[in-house]
Amino acid sequence: MSAISTYAPVGHCIYCGSDGGEQGLGDEHIVPFSLGGMLVLPKASCRACEAITSAFEGRCARIMYGSFRIREKVQTRRPKERPTTLPMGATFGDKAEVYMMPIEGVIATLPWVHFLPPGYLSEHPDKEIGWTGATLEVRTDAPRKRSLWDKSNASAFSVSQQFDLDSLARTLAKIAHALCIGEFGSSFFEPWLPPYILGTDRALSYLVGGVPGSLEPVSELHQLRYNAGQVANGEWLVSADIRLFAQGGPHTTVIVGRTTEELVRSRLAENR
Repeated sequence: MSAISTYAPVGHCIYCGSDGGEQGLGDEHIVPFSLGGMLVLPKASCRACEAITSAFEGRCARIMYGSFRIREKVQTRRPKERPTTLPMGATFGDKAEVYMMPIEGVIATLPWVHFLPPGYLSEHPDKEIGWTGATLEVRTDAPRKRSLWDKSNASAFSVSQQFDLDSLARTLAKIAHALCIGEFGSSFFEPWLPPYILGTDRALSYLVGGVPGSLEPVSELHQLRYNAGQVANGEWLVSADIRLFAQGGPHTTVIVGRTTEELVRSRLAENR
């Protein structure tokens, strides 16, 4: 397991702005812990907002990446509860059944979602609820022990993969927002993502989208990049590029918020 890496403490909730009250502020994993995240933003989330983000991160980890996480032994806070079998469709003669397959015999699935570019960057920006134009892809990996199939006496096996695009997009938005707070600080940009993360604005495709084309696999578990610069319409924006499970996964981009030319140039001067 990689070492945990931490940023400077924030001191307020990065989603609602509160000081956390009597319960204080919790640390925020930028990439969810359940997806192998090891970047931490200390004192960055109140308990109410933590409950919201934990809920959609949990749906994303369970629905989108559940079988992959279990087979690849991605870290979990509850290792004793991790199942030792997973359901697969099985055919016995002319009868279809659910067969609980030991993990080493499971076909691993890894879902990719190819989003259209964020609506904000289109020629005629318009908010839309839903994911028109998104395409879904499932990568599969053969079982590690095919002999477990032979022991079952089934003539065929199959697997299914569920998708939850809203939970995935909210997770991507949360990663982008927390990453840019950690890298730039909360005073560097006007944050646009909290309403989308907290669920008060459901038009996620306005700020969360994809980048056309494919990228070569990398050795990193996840690939995160942050950017600040001027876009075609003259605005200065902060954004993040994210590849979850970057062994060939799709390239997503998230518009995080607006900044100014002065702040960008000042940061560049500081980093020289």
